[in-house]
Amino acid sequence: VLDVVKSPAVMVLCGVVIGGGVGAAFAAGEITDEWYIDVLALPGSLWMQLLQCLVLPMVIISMIQSMVSLRQLPGSRTLAFALVGLYMTTTVIALMEALVIAVPYIGNLVEALPASSIEASEDYTSTVEDMTFIDALLGVFEGMTPENVINDAAQSDLLPVIITAVVFGICIKDKQEDGSPTVTLQLLSQ
Repeated sequence: VLDVVKSPAVMVLCGVVIGGGVGAAFAAGEITDEWYIDVLALPGSLWMQLLQCLVLPMVIISMIQSMVSLRQLPGSRTLAFALVGLYMTTTVIALMEALVIAVPYIGNLVEALPASSIEASEDYTSTVEDMTFIDALLGVFEGMTPENVINDAAQSDLLPVIITAVVFGICIKDKQEDGSPTVTLQLLSQ
């Protein structure tokens, strides 16, 4: 019986029941004091912050290690081109589907605003009208490229962080001259 009580699943279930009971008691007692709510919210917010602190490094390390492992596979270059080609093909198909579905329905619903309803200020510049296809494409790549990886990680902007991890995993040396793993890979494995 003691082993069942110490089981993580039973502990989580007990936590859910206790949390539900406390929430029901607060709702029944109409306790709306911000101090009580802040105190009870503290464990949950700390839990979420701890999860973010643990998950992000694990994602980065696993991405680096998977890129190193993928590089060592025979035919990995063919696999990489096939994956990029598949991604590009499905993206183009999704774009075409969106256009086919959206244009007939939205085309008649969109009306131009009258010029009198738009108040243009002197410092207003329309960057959307001036943007070309190349500008938009370069903007996508600039958005994926981090200016500061630590800042992006702190702001939970994961796409630049993951791309940095993938590029690092592709560029990192995986073996020393004697065939053993490099010090960097040994540190990542720990």
